[in-house]
Amino acid sequence: MRAPTASSLVTLSLVFAIASPQLSAQIAPSVEASAFEMHVAEISSSLARIAELLESQAEGRRFELVMRRIDLRQRRLEPLEARLRLARANRDDYAEELSRLRSQLENIADQFTSGTLEIDTDELSRTTDYMESELELTSARLRSTNDEIAALENEVVGYRNEIQSWEDWIDRELSGL
Repeated sequence: MRAPTASSLVTLSLVFAIASPQLSAQIAPSVEASAFEMHVAEISSSLARIAELLESQAEGRRFELVMRRIDLRQRRLEPLEARLRLARANRDDYAEELSRLRSQLENIADQFTSGTLEIDTDELSRTTDYMESELELTSARLRSTNDEIAALENEVVGYRNEIQSWEDWIDRELSGL
C-alpha cells in the first residue's frame, strides 16, 4: 500500500466533509463558539480590570476627602485653642485680681481695727463698698470666664475626638491594604 500524500488527504477531507453535512455543521459552529467564548472572556477580564481601577480610584478619593476633612477640622480647631488660651489667661488675671482685692480689703479692715488707718467711718464705708463691688464684678467675670472655658474645652475635645476618629479610620483602612 502506498502512503497517502498531502493532496490526497485534503481531497479525502473534502469528500468526507461534503459527504457528511452533519459533521461539517458541527465543526464550524464549535470553532465559532470557541472564538466567541474567548472574546467574551477577554471582555469580562477587561471589565473586571476597569472595575478594580474604578474602585481603587474611589478608595483614593475617599482617603483624599477624609484628609481634607481632617485638615478643615484642624484649621477650625486652631482658633478655638487660641480662644481657650486667652480665656485661661483672663481667668488667671481675674483670680489674681480677686486675690489682690481681698488682700487689700483685709489690710484696710486690719488697719482700721488696729487704729493705724486714720480714716473716718463714711470714707471707710465708701472704700469698702467700692472694693466689694469690684470683688463682685471680678468674681462675676471669673465665673463667666470659667463657663466660657468649659464650653471651649468641650468644643476643642469634640474637634479632637472627631479628628482622632477620622485618623483611626484611615489607619484601619491602610492596615487592610
